[in-house]
Amino acid sequence: MEGLATLIVVVAVFVANLPALREQWRTDRPGSIKTIWMFGVYCLYVGLGIVVLLLLADFLAFHDLFEPHRGTDWLMLAATVLTFTVLAAESIAQVRAADRS
Repeated sequence: MEGLATLIVVVAVFVANLPALREQWRTDRPGSIKTIWMFGVYCLYVGLGIVVLLLLADFLAFHDLFEPHRGTDWLMLAATVLTFTVLAAESIAQVRAADRS
């Protein structure tokens, strides 16, 4: 049931942005086409991320493949992903700072 609520929210946000997209289509057609392409790339990026996380869920949550997942397993997965994300962001910031100096 939670998945259905999330899907409803995503569809509602998409529908709420349609008037703004239509206005941009009328006033700035090349910008509108670029926005649509970038939205498609973003959806592809998010979709691939979700697929990779679900495929690696057992490995990242330190869990056996055939055991059922509990809430703590998903919390461990979320904590692991957030940790790797923060570490990657910090390392990228350090590389950029080193490039500037």
